[in-house]
Amino acid sequence: MEKIALLVALFVISVHALSSVRGYIRKSHKFLLYSVYLLSGLGIALESYWLLVISVFFTLFTMGRFLSFLKKTATRDFLTGTFTRHFLYKEWLPKMRKAKPSDQAITLVMVDIDGFKKFNDTYGHLAGDERLKEVASVLRSSVRKND
Repeated sequence: MEKIALLVALFVISVHALSSVRGYIRKSHKFLLYSVYLLSGLGIALESYWLLVISVFFTLFTMGRFLSFLKKTATRDFLTGTFTRHFLYKEWLPKMRKAKPSDQAITLVMVDIDGFKKFNDTYGHLAGDERLKEVASVLRSSVRKND
C-alpha cells in the first residue's frame, strides 16, 4: 500500500511540475491546495512517514508560491499591471530617501486622465478598462526596462 501512496505522490508532483512549466497553474492555487490535502490525507491514512514528509515540503512550496502571488497583487494593479500606492509607500519612498543624500536623479510619474468619468459613462466600463490598459502600455513603453 505504501508503494501505491508514493506513486500517487509522485504522480501529483509530476502533474504539478509539468503544469507549472507550461503555465497552466500560473493563476490558480486550488490545484496546489488540493494536492496538499490529498498527500496529507494519504500520509495520515496509510501512516506513511515519507508521504507526510513529501506533503510538508509540498505545503511549504505552495505557501511560497502563494506569498509571491500575494506580494505581486499587493504592489501591482491587476488591470494595468502598474504599481499601486502600496508599492509607492513600501518600496519607492525608501529608495527615494536613500537616493536624496547621494544626489541621484529620481522621477515619479502620476497620471490623471481628464474626463475619464465621462468616457466611462459614455462608452461603458469595459471600454474604459481597455483605454486604461492602453494608457498604461504607452507609459510602460516610454521608460527603460529597469526603471
